[in-house]
Amino acid sequence: MNVNHLLVALVAALVFIVGGTWLYTSISNEQHRAKLAAAHAAMQDHSPVYTTVQIKMQGQGREITLKGVFESVDAEHCFNEQQKSSSLMGNYQQRCNSELSCQSVKLSSCSTFVEANYKDMLNKKPAPTRYVHLQNAQNPKERGVLVFWGLNSSEADDFCTHMTKQRVPEYIEMACI
Repeated sequence: MNVNHLLVALVAALVFIVGGTWLYTSISNEQHRAKLAAAHAAMQDHSPVYTTVQIKMQGQGREITLKGVFESVDAEHCFNEQQKSSSLMGNYQQRCNSELSCQSVKLSSCSTFVEANYKDMLNKKPAPTRYVHLQNAQNPKERGVLVFWGLNSSEADDFCTHMTKQRVPEYIEMACI
C-alpha cells in the first residue's frame, strides 16, 4: 500500500473514531471513576480538555505526520472518549505495525493544554497548511482538527478536499480550512 492510500485509510479511521466517541456513554468501572475524580479536581476551572492522535509515516523520501487534535467540553467526556476509542486505536496500531511506511500511532492522555497553533485551528484560523476542521453539530463545543504535516500544498489540498467528501455521521460537520 502506498503512503497516499495509507493516509486516506488512517484519516478515515480518525474521523470514524471521532464520530463514534462524540456519543456520550456512562463510565462503568471504579478505576476509571477514580482517575476521573482526580482529573476533575485538577481541572476545576471547567477549561476545555484536549486529546491528540498522531500518526507518523515514512514514504517517498519524506516523513508525513497526521495529527488529530480534539477538544472536549470537560475531563469526564474526554476520558470517556478515550475509553471508547482505545480498542479501535489498538487495531490501528496493529495495522501500522504491519505497514512498512507507518512509523507510529500515538494517542495522548486528556489535558487542559494544547499548543497555540492547534487552538487557532480549532477556532478555524488559517494555518501554514490545509487542515480539516470537524465539529459535532449536536454539541458545537466538541470539535477537532486533522492536520497533514509534510505534504506539499497540492497534496494537502487534495487530501483535505477528499476527506470532506467522505461519508461521516450526519452530526459531524467537516470543512477544509
